Amino acid sequence: MTTAQIAALSTRQVAAIETRDVLALNSTQVGALSSTQFAALTTAQIAALNSTNALDLSQLTPAAIAALPVATIASLSSKQVASLSTEQIAALSTAQIGALSTAAIAALTTDEIVALSSDQVSALTTGQIASLTTDQAAAIEPVDLVALHIAAIIAFGKLRLAALGTAQVASLTTQQIAAIQSSDISAFSSNQVAALTSSQIAAMTPGQVTALTESGALDLGKLSPATVAGLSTTTIAALSSKQVASLTSDQIAALSEFQIAVLSAAAIGALDADDLAAMSTAQVKALQASQVSALNTTQVAALSPEQIAALDIGDIAALNSSQVAVLSSTQLAALTTAQTAALGSGTVLDPSLLSSTALAALSTASIASLSSKQVASLSTEQIAALSTAQIGALSTAAIAALTTDGIVALSSAQVGALSTSQIGSLNSTQVAAIEPVD
Repeated sequence: MTTAQIAALSTRQVAAIETRDVLALNSTQVGALSSTQFAALTTAQIAALNSTNALDLSQLTPAAIAALPVATIASLSSKQVASLSTEQIAALSTAQIGALSTAAIAALTTDEIVALSSDQVSALTTGQIASLTTDQAAAIEPVDLVALHIAAIIAFGKLRLAALGTAQVASLTTQQIAAIQSSDISAFSSNQVAALTSSQIAAMTPGQVTALTESGALDLGKLSPATVAGLSTTTIAALSSKQVASLTSDQIAALSEFQIAVLSAAAIGALDADDLAAMSTAQVKALQASQVSALNTTQVAALSPEQIAALDIGDIAALNSSQVAVLSSTQLAALTTAQTAALGSGTVLDPSLLSSTALAALSTASIASLSSKQVASLSTEQIAALSTAQIGALSTAAIAALTTDGIVALSSAQVGALSTSQIGSLNSTQVAAIEPVD
C-alpha cells in the first residue's frame, strides 16, 4: 500500500488490519497514519509495530501521541520515551503520564521534565517520583512542584529533596513541608532553609525543626522574631534547652504567653539574664509553677520587681528556700500582700527585708516557723504590724529574742494575745519594758 492509500483508510479499516499485515508495514507507511488513525490502532497492532521497529514515535505529531491508548503508552520502552520531543511529552494526558513505567520516567530528559504541566506533574505516582533522578527533580518547575500530592512529596526522599533549588523549596506549600519526613528534611542545606518562608517554618513539626537544627542547616537564632513567634506551641514545647539557649532576647520577647507557658523546665533553665529581662510581665505571669520552680537562683535574682509582682500566687508558692533566699529587698518589697502570704512556712525568708504590710500578710504557720534570730532582726514597725494571731503563733524562743524596743512596740491587744508560756519565756528586762497601759 502506498502512503496515500494508508492515509485514506478509515479508522474502522485501520482497526481491522490483521496483525500479520501490520508486521509488514514499514516506518514510512506507519508515518502516513493520522492521529485519528493511530487512536484506532489496537494494543496488539501497536505491539506488532513495536516489534518490527516500524513505529518511530519521534515521527508522530503531538496529537498522534496524545491519541495513543493508555495501554500503549504503558508499553513504551525507556528508549522510545527518551526519543519524544518536549512538544510530544507536553501533549500526553494525565492518564498517559500516570501509565508510563518507572524506567520510562527515569529516561525523560530535564527538558522534557520542564515541559510537563502542573496537571501532568500532579499525575505522577509515588513510584514514578521515586524513580526520578536528582537532576530531574531539580528540573521540575516550582509552579509544578506545588501540584504534587502529599504522598508524592513523601516519596521524594532525601536525595531528591537535597537537589531542589531554593526557588523550588520556597514554592512548597505548608502542607507539603509538614509532610516531609524528619529524616529526609535533614538533607536540606542552609541555603535551602534560608529560602523557606516564615509560614513554611511555622508549619514544621518538632521533629523537623530538631532535625534541621541538629544538621546545622537551621540556626534558630537567625530567624526573625516574627518567624519564631509563628512556631506552633507543639514545636515550642519540644525545643531543647540548647535550642532555647540559641534564641535571642528579641525572639524570646516575641513569644506569646501560650508559647512561654509550654516551654519545658529545662528550656526555662536555659534563659539568660538578658532573656529574662526581655520578658514582659504578661509573659512572666504566663509561667507555670513547675517552670518557676525550675529557675536557678541567678535567674530569680535577675527578675525585676515588676516581674516578681506579676507572678501568680501559685508561682510564688512554688519558690523554694534557695530561690527566696536570693530575693533582694527591692524584689521583696514588690510582693503583693497575697504573694507574701503565699510564701510557705518552710521557706527561708529574711523577714527583716519585708515591709510591715508584707510581714503582716504572712500566715501564722510562717510566723510560727520564724527563728529567734529572725524575730530579733525585726524592726519595731514590723513588730507593731503583726496581728494578735501572729503574735500568739510566735515560739517561746522567738518571744524571748524580742528586744526591749520590740516589747515596747507591742500594743495592748498584742500583749493580751501572749500565751502563758510566752509570758513565762520573758526575762525580767522584757517584762519591765512592757508599757503600763499594755
